[in-house]
Amino acid sequence: MQPCYPIPSLTTAPSISRSLLGWLRRQLQYHIRLDAPLVAQMETTFGTSDVQQLQAAADDSETAAFLCLLFSPDMRTQTAYEDRWGDQRFAPATVDGLIAALTQTPIEAVVAVDTRAVPLRLTVPHDALEGFVRRLRIDWQPPVALAHVLQRLKRDPAHLPTRAGLRHARLQWHAKQVNLLDRLLTGVDPAEKDFETLFTFLLSLLSQLAPDEDPFVFLMAQKRFYFQCLGKAAAFERRHSAGNMEILMLQGARASYGSVDHWRRCMARIDRLAIALFGHTEAISQG
Repeated sequence: MQPCYPIPSLTTAPSISRSLLGWLRRQLQYHIRLDAPLVAQMETTFGTSDVQQLQAAADDSETAAFLCLLFSPDMRTQTAYEDRWGDQRFAPATVDGLIAALTQTPIEAVVAVDTRAVPLRLTVPHDALEGFVRRLRIDWQPPVALAHVLQRLKRDPAHLPTRAGLRHARLQWHAKQVNLLDRLLTGVDPAEKDFETLFTFLLSLLSQLAPDEDPFVFLMAQKRFYFQCLGKAAAFERRHSAGNMEILMLQGARASYGSVDHWRRCMARIDRLAIALFGHTEAISQG
């Protein structure tokens, strides 16, 4: 059984809030990047690669949504927050106060652009600024059992991305979910090359785990579902190879059945999780 670590209380010190305010301002000023996929999305949606032209039409809802996307905290920012502030616990009122303080003075962002050598200078729109702060989820309050897991993780810098991922997971967190997560964190070293894949995969499954469900039985039920999907996808591919369907019908069917490789990967990940977390897995019978 893992030891329990002290859980920090809510942070109310004004000096810490001021320090966090300065950190948020610097992130917005110097750490926003317009990467190539966003440039491509901008060209497809707006017919331009010049984001400064978009800012002139920031009142348009589609443009405003794109600017909020541009100023969303990426994984680097989320991890940096976790490293610097993840041990603190802030109340929702603190978030509102930080947003109010940040909007008192316009913030000019120096935006790095993948497709040009010279960065852009943009004034951060109010909605984008508020969205940036709220998406960091600095007022997240994990349940006690998960908080103990997080306190243990903070001793290992390799788990910073893990802590960031847990902060941004949209889960209510009951005991069985925490138990499965804890088994993964103790059973798989974060240095292993597939840790991030397994962690992300498990998070995607946990919302389906009921509070009264056995975790191992749950994993095997998921594997059985993937096995059934694999059979349907394989049967479709056989029909496709035989040339017995019209092309338009095939295109729609392929989307509904998924790919054979995808379902095989899902089954392999279930086996990897089951062995790492419980020491064994089970074969799936076709009966």
